[in-house]
Amino acid sequence: MLEDVKKYLLGEASLPGKEDGTPDTFDIRMATLTVLVHVAGVDGNFDKDELHHLFRMLSKNWEVNDAEAGHMISVAELLADTPGKVDELLSVVNENFEADVKSEILIAVWNVIKADNVGEFEELIEAREIRKKLGLTLEQAVRAQKLATANES
Repeated sequence: MLEDVKKYLLGEASLPGKEDGTPDTFDIRMATLTVLVHVAGVDGNFDKDELHHLFRMLSKNWEVNDAEAGHMISVAELLADTPGKVDELLSVVNENFEADVKSEILIAVWNVIKADNVGEFEELIEAREIRKKLGLTLEQAVRAQKLATANES
């Protein structure tokens, strides 16, 4: 499956998805992880706390071992660094998923921003842009931020 993502990155294939062409669970996970890696590095400092948070998230929420998590993060970094890919992935999410999935992505974005206990200006601006690209309202964004804060406790 990760080979398919590498081919996608190189422009040699589309993401595998379901038989009908819609994104599957793996697609949404890689899209989410790519967005999170992008947010973590948007301030020019993808630090160890943010990386540790991603590993914990992959292990806890997606039941991925450390080796697979490292590989997925590496692929997500390549995708995040490819011009236009983050916007393309957000567009796919926006077109194929309901508000609850989009809100979960925004909650995860806020969790990454809070991972190092520093909400850099660039990260906050990027969270706003992601909210807009996902078509979420301000009310949904505030709820996502509150849920991320509640999850810290």
